[in-house]
Amino acid sequence: MKPIKQHMWGGYSFNPDGSVKPRKIDQAFLAEARSEHKLLTRSGDVTEFIEKISSTDEIKKMAAEKIDRMVEHYSDHSSLAKLATLFKSELLKDRD
Repeated sequence: MKPIKQHMWGGYSFNPDGSVKPRKIDQAFLAEARSEHKLLTRSGDVTEFIEKISSTDEIKKMAAEKIDRMVEHYSDHSSLAKLATLFKSELLKDRD
């Protein structure tokens, strides 16, 4: 019996191992589905982030942590470290 090379209804072709070769439209659909999945995942992350930062203290804390990470990452930029120190002192000031 000869191996199947093409499905009679869908126009699918098969690899020598018997797996279906994806058509261009299938690849485009898969790429779009992956893109939508990423978007939905990220929008869920954004929603959680917004719920998390409901207080100004939490925002200040997160900003200070981000500044520390930037200074650590760009440790050879002394002006960035000075700017970060100034920013953090203003950010963390208690304003009554």
